[in-house]
Amino acid sequence: MQNKVLTFRDHPNHLINLVKASYLLGYTDYRETEKLIEAGYLKAYKITGTNRCRVRYHDVMNLPTSIELKSKQKQKNPKK
Repeated sequence: MQNKVLTFRDHPNHLINLVKASYLLGYTDYRETEKLIEAGYLKAYKITGTNRCRVRYHDVMNLPTSIELKSKQKQKNPKK
């Protein structure tokens, strides 16, 4: 009998590359994930011995929720 994964939180929170993060978010190009890092939605980590960035799996999976919450907060407090 196989164990079922109920939520993404059941997976370990390991570092994944930008290509895999883009795939999980539904993008075809990793540059979209780079834009999310530059905008401050994702935190990037540098691994010693490489120039490439990694992001945390749980951060990627929580991203749609965090963007939605930030959008709602902006709507509640419009600038004058």
